[in-house]
Amino acid sequence: MRGSKSLKYGNIIKPLISHNISGEGHMVVSAKPYQYVYWDNVNELVDRLKLLTASQTAGNTNHNNEIMSIIEELREADVVQ
Repeated sequence: MRGSKSLKYGNIIKPLISHNISGEGHMVVSAKPYQYVYWDNVNELVDRLKLLTASQTAGNTNHNNEIMSIIEELREADVVQ
């Protein structure tokens, strides 16, 4: 990537790139750290699933991964099939 003397490059692009370049010159993409969900009771998972699906019904689409994770946990515990 070539540099520039523009304000956009100097104020926005350069700080992003300079902190994220590995030794080979490739941009390092870091994913969010894993969020582990601990549960003691199946009812806790079901309650959380109800809350997330209600939020999703209200228009919040940010909970898809957590919903899928809870469904997977419930399947592994043989609660649902």
